Amino acid sequence: MISRCIAPSLLLAICLILNSSKAAHSKPLIEQAMDRLNSNPPASEESFEFIVIGDSRSSKPVGLPEAFKKMIEEFNILGPAFVIDCGDLILGGAAEGLAPQWDEFGEVVSHCEVPFFPVTGNHDISDEATERIWKERLGPTQYSFRVGNSLFIALNSEEVNALDRISDEQVEWVKNLLTNTDAEHVFCFMHKPYFAQDWDENWANMAEAFRDHPVKMVFGSDIHLYRNCGIKEGVQYVITGGGGAPIHTPEEEGGFHHYLLVRVRGEKVSWSVIRPGSVLPPDVVTADRVEEIRAIRQRWVGTEPVEVQYREGLDREVKTLIHNPYDTEFSSTLSWEVPEGWSVEPKEKAYTAQAEATTELVFHVRADNPESVRF
Repeated sequence: MISRCIAPSLLLAICLILNSSKAAHSKPLIEQAMDRLNSNPPASEESFEFIVIGDSRSSKPVGLPEAFKKMIEEFNILGPAFVIDCGDLILGGAAEGLAPQWDEFGEVVSHCEVPFFPVTGNHDISDEATERIWKERLGPTQYSFRVGNSLFIALNSEEVNALDRISDEQVEWVKNLLTNTDAEHVFCFMHKPYFAQDWDENWANMAEAFRDHPVKMVFGSDIHLYRNCGIKEGVQYVITGGGGAPIHTPEEEGGFHHYLLVRVRGEKVSWSVIRPGSVLPPDVVTADRVEEIRAIRQRWVGTEPVEVQYREGLDREVKTLIHNPYDTEFSSTLSWEVPEGWSVEPKEKAYTAQAEATTELVFHVRADNPESVRF
């Protein structure tokens, strides 16, 4: 019999490695984003892009919006310096029911290949218990970081003891940041757009803090739309709440899913509004894939045999079979060329041909005149 044992020192080393690995994966999201940003900063301190979204939550406890997931795919294509979400990341509710929601959010955001910074929203924090969960899973409720020539400040509009304004304590924190920075640009992010409410009552204290400092843009969300709120006292204000949450505003008033791509070019700042689905990867169409699809159309598309009695009309369903022998699916549209005397419903149909499978499409084919079916 052979006996095996592990030396205490080796066992301790294994435990340390396992605990270290676990700790690395349990870092709050903001700390993870900071680490990623520091390890891969923009090549130029005066020329970079970042993305802003807001209200990426679902209308149900589990099941983040497909629009948000699509945006993450596009963030990976665009490759900005970072992404910042202006809050309402989950549906929220009582603290004891939030674990599955935050678990799903973490899993979805893990697919984002660029640093992802969250900002507190009213669905994320509603009391001291939910605030503790935020701090454990995501990090501080207010924070700042520097990228190149710019300072970025994440404000907390969900302070438990503040009502409809940024607290004086947080304003003092912002003043201290602005006094001690040499940044050329300052960008602020928050959930509730207090700047779009009563200015004197809800925003004057922050506006005063910004005075004589290079604050260029303030982004808010909470309202599920896009709106350029204009420039006031030298600061550009924008609402961006189209990150995937339900839309209740007409499209012409900004009610559509979107995110913002902000560009810093030296002393200039600009931004674009992007709808999900409009950013495609370089390999969206390749020569090899076109050849495969053409081969399928020419060799692997056909209809089932159709028997027609002599001098009788035709009025029946006909199956069209599309065989895809390749290991990747593709989507296309099948269209009929219909000669005189015939009708096909529908004349065209969109389909997705699954990999290494046969797709069946059903059409209704009719020919009233018996002569039409003679050939």
